[in-house]
This record gives sequence, C-alpha cells and structure tokens, in this order.
Amino acid sequence: MKKLFLTGGTSGIGYSILEKFSNNGWKIYSTFNKNKPQTSLLKKKFPNCEFLNLDLFSNKSIDKATSKISGSLDAIILNASSTLFVPKEKFKKLTPLLFEKYVKINLISQYRIIYNLIPKLNKNSNIIMISSIASKNGIGSNVAYSASKAALNNLAKSLTNIFGEEIQINCIAPGLMKTKLTSKFSEKYFKNYKLKTPSKKLTVPKDVAEVAISICLNFKNFSGQTIFIDGGSS
Repeated sequence: MKKLFLTGGTSGIGYSILEKFSNNGWKIYSTFNKNKPQTSLLKKKFPNCEFLNLDLFSNKSIDKATSKISGSLDAIILNASSTLFVPKEKFKKLTPLLFEKYVKINLISQYRIIYNLIPKLNKNSNIIMISSIASKNGIGSNVAYSASKAALNNLAKSLTNIFGEEIQINCIAPGLMKTKLTSKFSEKYFKNYKLKTPSKKLTVPKDVAEVAISICLNFKNFSGQTIFIDGGSS
C-alpha cells in the first residue's frame, strides 16, 4: 500500500485530496490544526487514514508530527496554509511582524516538513506543494501570502536540482476558488473573476485532487514545475 503525508486534509482542497487518494487505496497520514471533531467522522469514512495534530507556526509541533511517521512514504502533499485578508488600500495593516508570520507558515514551515520527511521518502516518490495563482499575478489575500506562494514555486525547482534523480517535486497553483481562505471576498468579486476567465469557471478542490493523483500515478520525468489550474486566466 502506498503512503501519503498530507497537511490540512480535513476540509477544502485537502479533503478532496484525502478522498481521492484514499479511494485509490493509499494509506494517508493527514494533519489537522483546529478541526479535531472532523477527524472522528473522517476516520469512519476513510479507515485507512490517520490524523496528526500540526500547527504550522510551531517548530515543535512540526517536528513532533513528522516524527510520528513510521516506515517509508511515497508522497508528500503540502496543502495547509494560512492568511489574512488585507485590502490593498489598507496595506499598512500587514505589519512586518505579520509578514514574517505568514512567510513562516506558508514557506519556512513547508520547508521544515520536507526537510524532516525527505529521509523517509521512497525512490521515485513525489512532493507536491499547493501554490496559488497569486504566485504569478501577485493578487492574493495579502503580499506575504503571494510572495510565499511564489517562493514555493522556486523551492520546487531548487529542490529538484538536488533530489531530481530520486524524487519528483512540483507545485499545483489553483486559480480563485471558494474556500475558507477566500471567505472574505464578495460574491461580486467571484462573479467578475469568472467573467475574466476564459473557461468562465472557478477552480474547485476536486480539480486539484485530480491533478495531484495524476502526478503521483502517471507523470514520469516531470519535476520542478508549477501547474496552474485556473481556467486559462494565467
């Protein structure tokens, strides 16, 4: 049985990935932070899943969660992230301290997880980081979020230069979608976005899960790339 380490598998994109991989017979170690009640329900629905508490702002929490992985892994998917909606006209609300916080959560902690788990990866395994269209167009919930996601794209390419013979390392960058992270956006904003998108559709979590499973099962000699799932808007 193939094994996956997944962050943030209790809702949104993470849940769709958990569901897709579980239905394909994978053993999944999924992390959660504040959504513990949901894990009891998910354990019943997906008996091949284990859930680990993880706070991306805590090095101790990251080290504790990753140390609990026994045996080898075939894939790591880093989905969990955090942000704060800061309209551009209120730029100063994003203080240097808050900038550091969101860079730590969305970039530095992602690297820490990879650093801890790379020794447990089998040959020909995969690392997938969930990036964002904001990594390319700079239009995100705040500057720190957009910059962090852009850095993930480069991290995939940089790590490929080190581990490319044994591990495929890529990013998936979804377009705008309705999730907890975009809950502050107005319906008008979503409507206008769809009108400007060639496909006239928003990305949905299942789109991301389909690409993730395809990378892990079907893609060969494919690494250091960022796949944009945005209906052609990028």
